[in-house]
Amino acid sequence: MPYLATDISREVIRLQNLWAPRKRAVQKWYDLIRLTDDQKKPDMESVIGNDPRTGYNMASWLLQPKTPTFVVDTEGMAEQDALSVAPVSDYCNRQYVMANRRTRSSLYGSFVKRLIDLMLVTGWYDVFSVPTSNGWVMEAWNPLSTYPEYDNQGQLVRVGRVYQLTSKAAKNKLAEQGWLDYNGNWSGNINVYNLWWMEDGLVWHCAAIGNHLAKPPTPYDWKRIPIYTGPVAGLPDDGGLSAGTDWRAEIGNSVVASIADIQKNYDRMMSYMQQIIRDVANPAYQEQVRGGVSVVTPEEITKRSAVFTYEPGEGLQAILKPSPPPELRTHEFDLRAQIQRGLFSDISFGNVAGGVSGFLMSQVTASAQQILHPFIQGVKSVLGEIATINIELMRQYEMGLGKNPFPKLPDNLSINFDYEVSIPGDFIQRITSARVANPNFVISSTTLNQVLFPEIKSSVLEHGRVVSEDASRNPIFQGVLVLSELRKAALAARDNNDQQFGDLLEKAAELMEAQMFQPQQATQLNQSVQGAPVPSGPPESGIRPFTEGVLQ
Repeated sequence: MPYLATDISREVIRLQNLWAPRKRAVQKWYDLIRLTDDQKKPDMESVIGNDPRTGYNMASWLLQPKTPTFVVDTEGMAEQDALSVAPVSDYCNRQYVMANRRTRSSLYGSFVKRLIDLMLVTGWYDVFSVPTSNGWVMEAWNPLSTYPEYDNQGQLVRVGRVYQLTSKAAKNKLAEQGWLDYNGNWSGNINVYNLWWMEDGLVWHCAAIGNHLAKPPTPYDWKRIPIYTGPVAGLPDDGGLSAGTDWRAEIGNSVVASIADIQKNYDRMMSYMQQIIRDVANPAYQEQVRGGVSVVTPEEITKRSAVFTYEPGEGLQAILKPSPPPELRTHEFDLRAQIQRGLFSDISFGNVAGGVSGFLMSQVTASAQQILHPFIQGVKSVLGEIATINIELMRQYEMGLGKNPFPKLPDNLSINFDYEVSIPGDFIQRITSARVANPNFVISSTTLNQVLFPEIKSSVLEHGRVVSEDASRNPIFQGVLVLSELRKAALAARDNNDQQFGDLLEKAAELMEAQMFQPQQATQLNQSVQGAPVPSGPPESGIRPFTEGVLQ
């Protein structure tokens, strides 16, 4: 057990060195996403494809939860207990919203956005979370500042973390956390070392700032370390499949890891092609002079409207170069296809040269889902585990759900974080496929609003608005409005001592009411008795255009 500041820093640095291969791999992936130009040479063209950046942006946008929700697993529960879990789910959802709201205007954006962005870049998630009387603390950390250690079953048993603070911020940190005060003076940036480990069924934590022991080893009656860190999208190696420590660089993979080498090859190929195009567009020159004295310099020959003077027998002649071989373009297409297999297809970004069949669109959608699947599972796993452990700690320390008491529920609740990732065009494609398989297939307008128009907060209210607008366009409704306005105008005319105009308006209203609501059965019966043909609709005399559509 470390008791000195040097013990803490030494142990954290040991863990940091173990994960050095991961840092090197992440830096390589991040250089791809940053579009670092490593092809640049003096006086030479270079091309860096933007696929890693656009792919990262697309993945970040698609992975942002649109309709997230925490759901308590009620399988095996009694019916009464299953109905009592709603307050727990509501509390978890509220804490998630508050965590994002507190950080939405920070340097890194909302909590979940930072979690997803770091996961896409590094291939790891790293979250610190504990419950307090004022709600949950939820912070997304940079995985490269956290160094875990696992037992032979893959369970977290030790975590080190190091980051830097200014001397003023370090002083404030001591006061905010209630750590041991420091009487000396710091200058410049100071390293902060944190160490957590499991021992005797307890979680221990200690901290050092520089050479100052800020927090001695302190035990907590928790079942696990409150840091949730783990790899996503990597290979299943733990050192037994590959020699050395390289497995720590491959157990978690960035979203661009599968195209790292092919992207470099593609960038070199594009740079080479652009250089060839420049060379072909600018021919070489052969100069004939007497006495070995050149008239033209390379700088002068590229000037526009340049004029050169030669003696008889001297001259300048362009030497054309052969065109680039077509195999270059074919090879570029091959590399481009491999990049699209490892990241998103160009069709996902709307780059469609011609018509796209439904089958092709379904394949594009399936490819995007396959790329995003491990990251979706990572978000679900970490947030579900955080909610499960925090609720368990709240029950252990008899905390309420905000201002409400904790309901009586079975022990060991399991909470899942559910959300769906919608791929552009996927929903419409599935509906089309369903209609092909079953022509009678229908889907509710409520579901359509939720999927296609998430900005509509209430489907019921929107449906009411549609019904109201339909009613206002109905000819009967319009006729009733006209009838009402005629009678109001008649009353207004009489109030203005224009009895004659008022009577005319009243008669017009009576005639219109008779035309709209007169019974038809008696008229049809009389015509049948007299042998007259029964009309298929109302009598034509006196029918106004606005009532014809209603009465037919």
